[in-house]
Amino acid sequence: MTLRVVQWATGNVGRAAVEAMVSHPELEVVGAWVHSKDKAGRDVGELCGIERLGVSAADSIDDILALKPDCVLYAPLLPNQQEVTQLLQAGVNVVTPLNWFYPGQRDVDALRAACEKGGATLHGTGIHPGGITERLPLTVAALSRAVTHVRAEEFSDIRSYGAADVIRNIMLFGKTPEQAKMSPMLMLLTEGFSQSIEMIADAAITVLQDGRVLEYGLTNDNGQYTLTTELIYGAEYLITAMKEGCTINQETFTPSMVLSVEDEDKILPSEFYLDQNYPNPFNPATKIGYTLPARSDITLDIVNILGQIIKTISILDQPSGYHTIVWNGTDDQNNQMPSGIYFSRLKTDDMQQSRKMILIK
Repeated sequence: MTLRVVQWATGNVGRAAVEAMVSHPELEVVGAWVHSKDKAGRDVGELCGIERLGVSAADSIDDILALKPDCVLYAPLLPNQQEVTQLLQAGVNVVTPLNWFYPGQRDVDALRAACEKGGATLHGTGIHPGGITERLPLTVAALSRAVTHVRAEEFSDIRSYGAADVIRNIMLFGKTPEQAKMSPMLMLLTEGFSQSIEMIADAAITVLQDGRVLEYGLTNDNGQYTLTTELIYGAEYLITAMKEGCTINQETFTPSMVLSVEDEDKILPSEFYLDQNYPNPFNPATKIGYTLPARSDITLDIVNILGQIIKTISILDQPSGYHTIVWNGTDDQNNQMPSGIYFSRLKTDDMQQSRKMILIK
C-alpha cells in the first residue's frame, strides 16, 4: 500500500524529508505547501534540490486538502495549531517535529476533538527535542540506582546552516541578550524543551498482583503517586515505574499493617523469606528485602565468593512484616568492594536463607 504524503514547508527539514520520502517505496509525494508565493506552482523536486517530481507546490491549505493526502509532514518554522486542526478535521494524518510529542498536563482537547472528527492522528516526533533529548537520560536512568539531577547542553556549528535569515533575524544570533529575548524562537523552543523535561520527570506507575494489572497511572508534579486500589494486607504486589518503556524502578510491596489484635494472625506474613536483591546485577547499591513471620533478632551477612564474611548487619528485636536493607557495596571498614559474585545470607535464631548477587563496576 502506497501512502500519499504532502510536505508542509520546504526549508532545511522539509527538503530532507522530501528526499527521504522519494526514496521510500511505500510513500508518494503528491504535493507541498510553501510560504512564499514565488514558490507556489514550482516543482517540489526542484524546490528541494533534487530531480523534478512532476508535482507542484501550493500556498493554500485548500489546495493541499484537495489533493486528499493520507498524511502531511508538518514542518514550518513556527507551528500554527489552527492549520493542524484544520488538517486533522479533514481526515488528514499529521506527523510533525514541532511540539505535540508529549502533551502532559497541557490542554489538547481541541486537537483531540479534531482527530476524532476527522478520524485522523497527530504524531509529534523529532530529534532535539522530541527524540534523543529524552531517550538518552531515560535510558541511562534505567541503569542508575538513583537520579539526583539531569543536565543537558547543546552545541551547534551553524557556519554551514543554510538559512542565514533565520539565524540572524529570527533566532537573533549575533544580537545582544536583550534583543535575543524578543525572538519568537524563545517561546517555541521553551514549549518544546519543557515537554522533554516533563517526559523525564513523569513516571508511569503499574501495580500488579499475580501478573495481573490492577492499576496504571502517572506521577503528579511532585513525582508522587497515590494508589487507588484497595490493597489486601499480607498480599504481595509488584510496583513498577517506567519512562518511555524503560523500567527505572521496581519494588515488591506487601502491606503488613495490623488493623486489630484479632486480625493479626490473618494479616502478618506466614513465612520467613529472603527476596532476590534488586537491582541485580547492581552498581553501586542494591536493596535486599525479606519477610519475618514473627518478631526476631536478625543478622544479614554479605559473603564473597571465597566464603568470607565481608559485612554484617544485625538488628535486634525486629517486628514481623516486610523489611528492606540497602547494601552499598562496601565492607565493614567501608571499603568499596570489587566487581564479582557475592551472597546475601539472612539468619534468625532458627532460620537461614541465601541469595546470589552480582556487583558490576
